[in-house]
Amino acid sequence: MRVFSFRQTKLAHVCAGVLMGSVLANCAVLPNGNSHSSLYQLSGMGVSQSAASTKSDVVLEYASPNEMLENADMAAFMLAARDAYVKSEKQGAWGFAVIDMMLAAEYEQALTVLNEMPDTGSNWTALSSDYLRPWILAAKGDTDLAKEAMRDQKKSMPNHTFRGYQALLLEGMGLYEEALGIYEKGPDFFENPSEDNIETAEQYRLFIAQSLAYNAERILALRHADLLMKLERNEQAGIIYKALLDANEDDAYARARMKEIESGDIKKKPFHVIHSGLGVALADQAELIQQRETFAGVVLAKGAKSPFNHFLSSLRQTASLLDPTSLEIRQIEAEHLYSHGFFEAAARFALDGNIKDDDARASLLIRASEAYLEAGKTDRMESLNQQALGLTDEPFTLLSVADLMVRMDDTDRAEALIGEILLQEDLEGSTRAYANILLAENHQQAGDMTGAFEAARQAVKADESDQTRGFLAATLSKTPETREEGLSIYRELFIDQPNNPAMMNNFGYALVESPETSKELDEGFRLLKKANRITPFEPNLLDSLGWAYYQYGDYERALELISKAVEIVQPFDHWEFHAHLGDVYWRLDQKELAKTSWQSALDRHPPALNREEIALRLESGLTEDAPEERDPPFVPKNEAPPETRSI
Repeated sequence: MRVFSFRQTKLAHVCAGVLMGSVLANCAVLPNGNSHSSLYQLSGMGVSQSAASTKSDVVLEYASPNEMLENADMAAFMLAARDAYVKSEKQGAWGFAVIDMMLAAEYEQALTVLNEMPDTGSNWTALSSDYLRPWILAAKGDTDLAKEAMRDQKKSMPNHTFRGYQALLLEGMGLYEEALGIYEKGPDFFENPSEDNIETAEQYRLFIAQSLAYNAERILALRHADLLMKLERNEQAGIIYKALLDANEDDAYARARMKEIESGDIKKKPFHVIHSGLGVALADQAELIQQRETFAGVVLAKGAKSPFNHFLSSLRQTASLLDPTSLEIRQIEAEHLYSHGFFEAAARFALDGNIKDDDARASLLIRASEAYLEAGKTDRMESLNQQALGLTDEPFTLLSVADLMVRMDDTDRAEALIGEILLQEDLEGSTRAYANILLAENHQQAGDMTGAFEAARQAVKADESDQTRGFLAATLSKTPETREEGLSIYRELFIDQPNNPAMMNNFGYALVESPETSKELDEGFRLLKKANRITPFEPNLLDSLGWAYYQYGDYERALELISKAVEIVQPFDHWEFHAHLGDVYWRLDQKELAKTSWQSALDRHPPALNREEIALRLESGLTEDAPEERDPPFVPKNEAPPETRSI
């Protein structure tokens, strides 16, 4: 199974008393099947209309506040936070109640709660009384008091955090020149740290620190430039975008804004108000947590998937209430819910909000459609896909709809849509390559390998990147007639990327999938074994290595690894894992489990040629001879990158 797909589908300050395991620990179960008024009876008060609008009609009751977040039900969550204050419980949750009171324009009540919140000590926290007070005062109209409360936090907040917080608050109060003065304290030049030549753990820790600092300064610079553009000072904004592009020529956002300035076709953004400014500030904290969590996962767990972070969700879902027009906040949290299997919630969250831009709305409709696909509610997809197609002609968004069609075996319509996109003469090379890659996948899905080969070659003509060439190699290696050409491309790529786990997996699997000689099998096994030591939790790699053991006749080890892959990849799945499991179970004389696995593979929309092969297995079992049993080669832990045959 391949590691990469072309489908596109942080340890920080935690508010006092809020536990990562349960954001509002030990809250009472809230009934959720009744009207909003019956929900409110717990505390004798309501929640803001913003929160009430998120009420789920799917879940009847919640066992914990964490489940409220997993269902994107901020009506229940904010009610629990308010109820905690009324009962003088769980003081770490009171900050959420304060924000909901702010949303309901209950400013005096919010200040009362802030005055009763416990002192958190010298370290600032995102939902503490000190953090929230300036925003409540500003929303109430007490500008001078808000600015004074803001300045009081300068010594306790990290520098980047304070500058961003301060500038957002000033913009929210309409003090644009003062906000610009804060942004101007940032650097004139930027240095994007490189991961090249990192050899020690200390060097890697330094790289992480530098990356976090660069990302923080980049965000402030982008907001500085965006504020200048809101004020129609486009030339000054362009200087900032150029400085960012000098640091990273692949900065897509900076490049897009520069194109707007150069063309004069500028998408002017609205100024932040108090509510949206606080929403962005909370989203910043969530992003910092996410970044550090990701880095920690890379260093400590070597790719292990992080559990669902309820505190992150509480921040982002609260931020979305404060700033319902933010596409970025909504996209990130919808992806967070989706990636952990909360598909219904991801779809609802993507469809909520007040997103004005048609392209942005289309992207959220597609996210909701994909979530419904994973939830098994394909009846909801057609309407969402058609709405998205009616909103935009942006190529990548249209290709996302085509991708969903491919995955549902709707290959005729997918081919027609991709064909229309490829007729556009002004497509960027990378977009044209992606369109051809998707067309190749569509041909494979329909059983047309000749068409798949041609589309994959066209992708390389449009974009000769290693990733695109790797896709061509993977496609060619699927048939005996073109397999050697595919392996030759892999060997060329491997020379430049001998320690890349994705490359080792893709190349290794191409060698072990149907090895022609024992030497090919040994070569592929060495690649996969070494890659597995680098990324031991990568499910595609576990499946590949498990299949290699199958080819050596070690079915017990194959079962262990492929079963682990199926477990780790959850809540998602892939037909090839189950097809492999079926073969393994059959060799272990567990015929019923084999048939169940093969049926599971068929249910997950395999390509046509694989579908025919699996259906035949389901009918007749395995009829070919079992692999010859022999020991795989020993691969020392400190072994250099495996050598490959000369091209």
